[in-house]
Amino acid sequence: MKEKNKTEKLVEVYVDLPNHWAIDGETMWGLPLGNDIYVLKSIPCYSYDLNRGDCVVASPEPDGSIRNIRKVHGRSGNRTLRVLFAEKVPAKDMAKFIASFKGYGAESVQVNERFFSVDIPPTGDYDSLYLLLEEWETKGDIQYETCEAREEGSFDDLPARGETG
Repeated sequence: MKEKNKTEKLVEVYVDLPNHWAIDGETMWGLPLGNDIYVLKSIPCYSYDLNRGDCVVASPEPDGSIRNIRKVHGRSGNRTLRVLFAEKVPAKDMAKFIASFKGYGAESVQVNERFFSVDIPPTGDYDSLYLLLEEWETKGDIQYETCEAREEGSFDDLPARGETG
């Protein structure tokens, strides 16, 4: 376990995701810079258009209980991909595949047994990793998604078809 810098005091920031396919909101760690601006230190696992290292504006609720992410203040240049392994893929093959991401400069976090969120910094090889994921998806071993905004100005997924909101 990595020891956190003793001077780095992280706080929770939250993004509401009412249209998301898996969850209704996501909490991440943010480093406060002042004036309601935070640097995201977590790899986003469900949010769209947010990446590790981005500076966000997160205003506290009136009762001070939670800091809601309102907008991106500055981009880090990092990019996020998400990978879901098919049931047919053995755990040892998943582990080997995920370990190979380091060769592209990427780091991942395991969300659940078969679901991973992957951070690629600007110095990483996003294009080659993307092509590798395409190859595995074509074989039926994974499903993956990129994490650009689904709707401008929102960190949420699009509403389900037929829904308005």
